[in-house]
Formats: sequence, C-alpha cells, structure tokens
Amino acid sequence: MIKTQAKPELIKSTMNEKYGLKLQSSDISNKRKQVLKDFNPDLTDLQNIDQFIKKRNVIDGHNGFQIAYDKTNPNELKVEILYYQNNTMRKMFNDYGEVLIMDATYGLNAKKYACYVVLIVDNNGNSQVVAVALTAHETSVTFNQVLQFFTTFNNASKVQTISTT
Repeated sequence: MIKTQAKPELIKSTMNEKYGLKLQSSDISNKRKQVLKDFNPDLTDLQNIDQFIKKRNVIDGHNGFQIAYDKTNPNELKVEILYYQNNTMRKMFNDYGEVLIMDATYGLNAKKYACYVVLIVDNNGNSQVVAVALTAHETSVTFNQVLQFFTTFNNASKVQTISTT
C-alpha cells in the first residue's frame, strides 16, 4: 500500500461491494498508518517488506507470508507475488473449505497490481476471506503459484469445487 499509492476510498468501496464487508475508509487509513510507522526510509522496499514479513510471521506464529520474485533479470530483483494467510484465515478454510472461490480485483493501486482474494462460504452463506495475494501480472503461471502457496499452507483435499470469476 505504501508504494503502490492505494486509495482507501477505492479499496473500501470495492471490498464492501464485492465481498459484502462493512469497511470504512478510516479502517484502510488506520491500517496504512500502522504499516507506515514500521517503514524504514533507510532500507530498500524489498528490505522493508522482508522486515515486515519476519515480524508478521512471529505475530501469526507461522510462515503465512510468501514472496515470489520475477527472475527474468538476475541483476534486478522484482516482486512478482506477495501472498498472505493468517491463522484465523487458515482455521476458517479448515472449517468451511469445501467450496473455494478465487477472484482478482484490478486498479486498486497506482501500479495496477492484481489483488487475488481467496474465499470460502461459511455455514451462514457468507463469504470469508481465507488468503490474499498481490501479483504484478495476471498469467496462468501466477495463478498457479498463488494456488501452490495456498496448498502449501492448507490441506486442500476436502475442496469439492473451485470457482474463479
């Protein structure tokens, strides 16, 4: 969110409309401020991301953050995918993961990264986010890598249906 110049109002509207959430712009702004307070201007973007991931993994008690890099140019390291799932998301999937829904939203930030949201439907018929990923490109390789990250952290054997929109 820091470097991609994500707009809180656009994120709020999209998440509320697509997923039936009741987010306020202040929720997004508060999360941005929380992330910015840990941002070190003396580090590169990738070093800041690495520090954030290490901190988050300690908080979450597992390695639910994954990064895939674009390796086409070995002299220039670029992030291709940022994947995240916390323990609450993992438990929700384990409890209700028979139907998996995967959707990508575009244009939420200045860099035009796709935001993949992996959802399940709980017993009340409500969708619940069980993983998220930001990707630099929308390709079958990227989609497969996001699924690979998901199956690394979850027992997907009980999934009966996968829906993409």
